[in-house]
Amino acid sequence: MRVGRALAFLAMLLPGAAAARQPMPAGRFDYYLLSLSWSPTWCAHHGGAGDAEEECGQRRGFVVHGLWPQNLAGPWPAFCLPVSPVPPALAARETAIMPDAEMIEHEWTKHGSCSGLKVDAYFAAIDRAFAAFHRPAALSQANHPVTLALAEAKRALVAANPGLEPDMIAIRCTPEGEVEELRLCLDRGFGYRACGADQVDACPATVRFPAAGDSAP
Repeated sequence: MRVGRALAFLAMLLPGAAAARQPMPAGRFDYYLLSLSWSPTWCAHHGGAGDAEEECGQRRGFVVHGLWPQNLAGPWPAFCLPVSPVPPALAARETAIMPDAEMIEHEWTKHGSCSGLKVDAYFAAIDRAFAAFHRPAALSQANHPVTLALAEAKRALVAANPGLEPDMIAIRCTPEGEVEELRLCLDRGFGYRACGADQVDACPATVRFPAAGDSAP
């Protein structure tokens, strides 16, 4: 993902989510936030860009945006330590669940540097957390659009994932109600836990999961 697309990815997030915070000591944070993007929403709005082909040609559903150290109160850490680049073989493996190598590098530099984990352990944690997430039947594929009440979408996520509760989830949408991002809050052992007070739903009462191949209006 080239720099322009990285900025666009961040711009899709709502206020308060994307602003970088000051560096803090690595490993000092309260919990993790696993950010999952609904790929068809991204592709509906940006799929025509030349650097979007790698992601949008796969017609995927949820993909990992990142695993972010968070705090229950106050600023969250970012860019905590200088880090070496992600090894190419590791980056290539992670493209199975993340958009592309440039996003993978960005997430490691900005967020992984604050985790206190080595690069292989950080991405292994992402792999485990994503593998543990069970998609509700209605969202198991991205071939058909799905429209649900926001409360119904959260109930379906809770029912599909033992240990997950509504206060451990935040859903973010476009102004039109298209789901952009699902946020799952995890403790430092990567089990589900309640989110901080700043992680709240930002969607209308009815939400839409676009299908892969949908075009922007």
